[in-house]
Amino acid sequence: MNADEMNHSVGRCPVAHADVVSTRCPIVQDDAPEFMTDVPHTKVGDKLPDTVSSDIYNNEGEVTGRLDASVLAGRLTLLCVFDPECCICMRFALPRVQQLWAKNAANTHCNIVALGRNCNASALQSFRGLCQQSSERGDKHIMPLSLPMSPDENGVIFRSLAEALVPRFYLVGPDGCILYQRAGFEDAEFADMEICFDQELMYL
Repeated sequence: MNADEMNHSVGRCPVAHADVVSTRCPIVQDDAPEFMTDVPHTKVGDKLPDTVSSDIYNNEGEVTGRLDASVLAGRLTLLCVFDPECCICMRFALPRVQQLWAKNAANTHCNIVALGRNCNASALQSFRGLCQQSSERGDKHIMPLSLPMSPDENGVIFRSLAEALVPRFYLVGPDGCILYQRAGFEDAEFADMEICFDQELMYL
């Protein structure tokens, strides 16, 4: 998916200029009625699946590490799974994750990574560019994204986590076990997750 295609998706989003937050994106295909019930493949207490393995890219498109359970061991990790066509991801979820990352970027005891479903590295950079352009045009809901991102080019990682629905959030402890998981986005629930994140980080 290129930047023009992404821009077209955002342009036809029925909540593109709304201040309210929906927990489902109305334009991503997995939001069809047959997928409205969340079917996760993991639960709190489970180990992060071995299929969660991908390079991590910075804002310049450079590889800076690996998204891998063995590499992340010993640190607190927040994984946000998004789709570039998902307006809820772009306009509500990712800005909150970006803010949380900016606050903790220098902390070596944690990782915050956004995983792009069905994205390669080039698509992630195009998505960053689209967010930058939208922010510069004055869109108050979209901000430039400098947080680390990982591609899930064929959706293999996503399918190991759930059947459908984005955004998704996974808070993973230093032992690789899932402490919290959530599908969809609501401000209040994200705030609760932030509290959990800060509390867990205090012990590291």
